[in-house]
Amino acid sequence: MTDAVARDEVRALWDSIWPTPVVREPSAGAGTLTLRIGEEKLEITLLEDVCPDTVAAVRESLPLTGYFVHAAWSGEVIRGVGPVDLPGSLELENATIFCAPGDVVYCPEHRELSVVYGDNDMRMADGPVSSSVWGQIRTDVGLLQKIGRDVRLFGVVRFTITQ
Repeated sequence: MTDAVARDEVRALWDSIWPTPVVREPSAGAGTLTLRIGEEKLEITLLEDVCPDTVAAVRESLPLTGYFVHAAWSGEVIRGVGPVDLPGSLELENATIFCAPGDVVYCPEHRELSVVYGDNDMRMADGPVSSSVWGQIRTDVGLLQKIGRDVRLFGVVRFTITQ
């Protein structure tokens, strides 16, 4: 199809029925938080433009502390052991069930904070679960993968998210 008007019409039809793609590129000057997992330190780049309510709730709750365990159903994902209660009535933002390595996500329905380190399909035993992609670990993904494998092999690990 070469007609520009027809292409625009088809794109508009597509966009009206197909989900908006997940944004993983931070805006210029995006803020960061520090994620400590055990003895390791990683930087979370915030996706404030596409996930403003979740990022604001995370910032308001700092420091966030707890324990990560390996996900049972979702693949290469580590998740908080208990619920993470963020303030406000959060809805899904920048949501997907297919996360990318380095995605830092929150599922309002299950009050679950997770970090994705590899192949995954976010789900519970009864089916797929959407999560808000609110941050990205953009450097040290190899270290994140090592941490994820260690959690899978050796069990629970403490985490802290700070400014």
